[in-house]
Amino acid sequence: MPTKNKQQTHVKVSQPEPSKPSKKYTQSNIYKRKPFLSRDSVSPNPVTMPIALRAGLQSLNAAATMATARTVKDVSPHEFVTGYAAHLKRSGKMELPEWTDIVKTATFKELAPYDPDWYYIRAASIARKIYLRGGLGVGAFQRIYGGRKRNGSAPPHFCKSSGGIARHILQQLETMKIIEMDPKGGRRITSSGRRDLDQVAGRIVVAP
Repeated sequence: MPTKNKQQTHVKVSQPEPSKPSKKYTQSNIYKRKPFLSRDSVSPNPVTMPIALRAGLQSLNAAATMATARTVKDVSPHEFVTGYAAHLKRSGKMELPEWTDIVKTATFKELAPYDPDWYYIRAASIARKIYLRGGLGVGAFQRIYGGRKRNGSAPPHFCKSSGGIARHILQQLETMKIIEMDPKGGRRITSSGRRDLDQVAGRIVVAP
C-alpha cells in the first residue's frame, strides 16, 4: 500500500528577545561619567603656579616639616646640652669655681679641658641625665664620665672620672632648685627643674 508522506510541520520556536542594556551601563552614560581625578591632578603644580603662591606654598611646607620639641626626650642630646649650657651661662645663677682653668676632669687625662665653658656643658649633661633617669649620685657620674687609662706598655684599664667635680655641680644644681635629694638614694629632678629643662628644649627646632 502506498504510504502517505507525513507532513513536516515546522514549529516556530520563539527566541527570547535580547535584554536591553540598562540605562546605567549604556555606552552614552559611560562616556558621560566624570573623569577620574588622580592625586597628582588634584595637587597644585608648583611649576604652573605664580611666583607669590609658589613662595607661600614652600613656606607652608617648611613650617609643616619643622616642628618644635615638647620635652627633653624629643631633642638631640648634643643640641640640648649645648642650648642648656648657654642658658646656664646666660642666667648667671651658676658660679664658676676658681679652679676651672687648671683642674683635670679625671686622673687619666693629661691636661685641663680646652673649652672655657666646659663646666656649664658638664652641668647641662648631668641635669639631662638626672631628668631622664633619677637616682644617680656621685659614684654613678664617676663611671659615666670615666674612660680608658693608658698604662704605658701595660694594657689600658677603665678609670673613673673626678668625683669632686660631679659633687660640686650637683650641689650647685641643688642650690638652683633644679634637682633634689632622692629618699631612695641619689638625686632626682624637681618640678621646677623639669619645667626649666622643657622650656629650653621647646626652643630647639626638631628636623623631620
